[in-house]
Amino acid sequence: MTVRTLLLTATLPLTLLVPSVAAAATYGPSGLNYSYDIRVDGPTLAGTGAITVRNDGPQAMPVVWLRLWGNGGWGCNRPVVRARVTGGGRADGLMQACTALRIRLDAPIAPGDTSTVHVALRARVPTDHFRTGSWGRMHSFGGVLPTVAPTVDGRFDLDRYIAIGDPWLLLVGSWHVRLATPRGVTVGTSGVAQGDLVAPSGWVRREYVNDMAREFNVVSGPLKVAVGDADGVPVRVLYGPGTPRRAAVRLVGTARRAISAFAARYGPYPGRHLDVLLAGPSGMEYPSLVISEPTAPTLVHEVAHQWFSQEVGSDGGKEPWLDETMTTYAQMRLLGLTAGCSLTSPLGAYRPARLSWTLAQFARYPNRLYDAVYDGGACALAGIAHDIGGAAFDAVLGGWVAAHQWGVVTTGEFLNFLRTRIPDATMARFLATTGLG
Repeated sequence: MTVRTLLLTATLPLTLLVPSVAAAATYGPSGLNYSYDIRVDGPTLAGTGAITVRNDGPQAMPVVWLRLWGNGGWGCNRPVVRARVTGGGRADGLMQACTALRIRLDAPIAPGDTSTVHVALRARVPTDHFRTGSWGRMHSFGGVLPTVAPTVDGRFDLDRYIAIGDPWLLLVGSWHVRLATPRGVTVGTSGVAQGDLVAPSGWVRREYVNDMAREFNVVSGPLKVAVGDADGVPVRVLYGPGTPRRAAVRLVGTARRAISAFAARYGPYPGRHLDVLLAGPSGMEYPSLVISEPTAPTLVHEVAHQWFSQEVGSDGGKEPWLDETMTTYAQMRLLGLTAGCSLTSPLGAYRPARLSWTLAQFARYPNRLYDAVYDGGACALAGIAHDIGGAAFDAVLGGWVAAHQWGVVTTGEFLNFLRTRIPDATMARFLATTGLG
């Protein structure tokens, strides 16, 4: 996610004790398969879903939790998303301001077995609301399609919504979304269209598929399209009447350049296409779909998230730096902005913030999240690149992506990975100046 332009400021060092390294956590459940049949008409969405879960744990699983992240910021008084269980179990409680729905299954899932729950959905996105909302006649349904809450070491992770950053942990699943829209409406999605399906008169209905994705978003409206290709990856920029076509065409080139550069540095682009909606005051990433204001820095940032947060997942509520710092560094390196970094004290001007902070800690100093995690953290990574060379550090990050493709990573894992690949003095400075050690 991007919320503002970059600031590069000289800073003072911060230090903490070197963290102990815990054993890697086990994340589940696996075998997630999402099948939704939905209709989008303006700011409303309605439909049904079937969600399949496999139990890889040693004990029977009697409940499943769904996250309704589209309700974040609105709660139970004004819910954006309403979900009703229609099969496979029964609703047994809403938590975390209606962003978490507990489903007590008809029968516990035995170890190694699967179970499917069925839901009915209705949603109406608010006006001018970030991620899940409308800008004029353009609409984004981010967080509307429910995802299965993850388990961490066998316990469901039910973190609360925090109104800064991206406070969630998402697992990879397979998505099949049948989408109906009125004729004349252009859509962008997190999936690849498989062809037309039978639809009522005046409507278009298609199936969209993504076999590896952490979530699925749909954007829609009376949009124009500019197209391009980035080394075989189709790119579409969707834009409304307020954006000149020349700006959209220019940003097709920006997206192509970013995909090509990041693929060369960090590994192949992890999707089969990229849709870009030019809308809103900032930016937000989804699998194979990003929302961006019509500026190159924001678009480059959101494209970089396809590697850091989509391909390599992390817990955005507990360790927000793991994707935003990596993404901002990739953005700054591509745009030639790292020359303005302070290499010896990248976070000092943002005291008391540290990269080790959770979103709950940053909520006390909300501006510091973007100062420290985005700018300061990226400059700390630039210090590593300065010491070992930009291409060598690209190879380190590329190895990191390859080692953790489609998984979930932690700070301890990244620090262990770095320790074996960069000089001791460089590692010591990185730990001391970021608050990670």
